[in-house]
Amino acid sequence: MTAPERALLPDALRGLALGGILLVNLQNFSGLVPWQQTGGDRVAQAFVDFFANGKWISTFAMLFGAGVWLLVRRAGRGREARRLLGLFGLGLAHGFLIWSGDILANYALVGFALLSLIRLPPAVQGVVAVLGFLLGAALFASLTLISGSPQADPSSVGVNFAFASPDITVVSAARIADFNTSLSSSVPFFAPWLLGLFLLGVLFARSGVLTHPDRFRRPLIVTALVTFPLGVLLNVALVRANASDLFKDQVWAVLLRLSGGLTFALLYGALLALLVAGGRGALLRLFANVGRLALSNYLLQSIVCTLVFYGYGWGQYGRWGATACLAFGLGLYAVQIALSALCLTRFDRGPAESLLRGFYRSRPVKDAP
Repeated sequence: MTAPERALLPDALRGLALGGILLVNLQNFSGLVPWQQTGGDRVAQAFVDFFANGKWISTFAMLFGAGVWLLVRRAGRGREARRLLGLFGLGLAHGFLIWSGDILANYALVGFALLSLIRLPPAVQGVVAVLGFLLGAALFASLTLISGSPQADPSSVGVNFAFASPDITVVSAARIADFNTSLSSSVPFFAPWLLGLFLLGVLFARSGVLTHPDRFRRPLIVTALVTFPLGVLLNVALVRANASDLFKDQVWAVLLRLSGGLTFALLYGALLALLVAGGRGALLRLFANVGRLALSNYLLQSIVCTLVFYGYGWGQYGRWGATACLAFGLGLYAVQIALSALCLTRFDRGPAESLLRGFYRSRPVKDAP
């Protein structure tokens, strides 16, 4: 008996999301400060803010929630809990040993909360999703206020020049301290927003739009028509706010990043779904290959970027502007497209996916009631 064919849309969205997330993460990897960009770098920063900042992380989070729901339906909550435990372990290793900006541990922790809500009626999940998103936005803005003015404290936007040190012990100490701070203080602020997006993904998966977009053409068209003008307004405002070093503008930038990010995430999803529904999604298979190896590709991005920017590698931290980061990100992503296609000609999954799968399928588990 052959395995059922994977749906194209979720993998393609996940693959594109990895590219968009890389463009934004390069700000952290490189030590770039958005409002200090001028000339061509200012244009490149505006491009990333408008098209990527907040958009693809929202997409990725919704797809994670959809994936949890599909796996629970297929294998039960017990096995999914074990998968989340394995993901948490990978996240800890990633955060402590490679890059402090890890999202895997956060996803796993909030994923356990999602499991407790996974079988609620869709209407209840929808209410919790909206409340979680709104609470998360308020908490994110509060965290920015607590962190203080980024002019006085560059670390509030992720800049830490200890990463430029050629001494690997100095870099490691800074990474461990940053990741500890992220887990202990950022997660409580991060969790409601993330849970809201997870639940939205669950609702999309339950509706069938991710697997059968051809049945949802009219709602998808309406979604695109509504989110396009709204998203343009929000993201133009984000570009303006992120170009300012005024503290109040940085607080507004947080709210615009979340709202504009979700709006454009829904727009991107609707447009790609319409392409698939119309039978014009052949090109998307290149991105779907990246999405099928999402975990391996995400970790590879961290390994390559820390070697390029951190002092124990090429030592480019704090030296690149937004244009160089954008070009590098697009180039690295192009390489990942090629490597993913090559890998899938010989293997069913990537090395990180195989490691995680081996962990959560290593022994039978009893499903929770």
